[in-house]
Amino acid sequence: PTHKMANQAAKKRKQQNEQSLKNLQLAIAVGNGVYFLYRILYHWSSFTFSYMLGFVFTSLLYWFCYSSIAGMAVCSYSKEGELIDGGSDLSMSGLVEYYFDIIYVSIFVQISTAFISDKFWYLYLLVLGFAVYKIYTSFIQPYLNVKKANEQQSGNAGQQGQLDAKQQKKKDKAEKAEARAKARMR
Repeated sequence: PTHKMANQAAKKRKQQNEQSLKNLQLAIAVGNGVYFLYRILYHWSSFTFSYMLGFVFTSLLYWFCYSSIAGMAVCSYSKEGELIDGGSDLSMSGLVEYYFDIIYVSIFVQISTAFISDKFWYLYLLVLGFAVYKIYTSFIQPYLNVKKANEQQSGNAGQQGQLDAKQQKKKDKAEKAEARAKARMR
């Protein structure tokens, strides 16, 4: 019974992932199609080399993000051809979520630059800034904090040694003073 329930969950996940990928393909086709039809066909005279680079850039972003998402959605099958795993959950947060966001930003940028203003290309700077922020807070800052904590611990150990030496001197002085007081009493 549990195998059958697990298989049902895998089938459901597979269907959800297939639907998500179809929706994503449609969204990418609309973004690329609108940009291509309006900017390239209708406004060919204004389609300069920089616009061509932008179109290639967004197309590469689409390809990379979509391929990564599709790779996460790959199902696993047994030797008998029975579905074992329906792929990763594409609605989970983390890297998958960022890939979806980059695709949506790219669609917005393509449509906005086609109809409104070329300044919408600058939105990619926000994506880049967010990526730098996430890399810093997720990888660099924790590394620096660990390094700093280790330095503080070794520094504290050195200070503890100094305090122990001071305390030892005080103790030695107190013992000498006590010994002198005893000697005087004799």
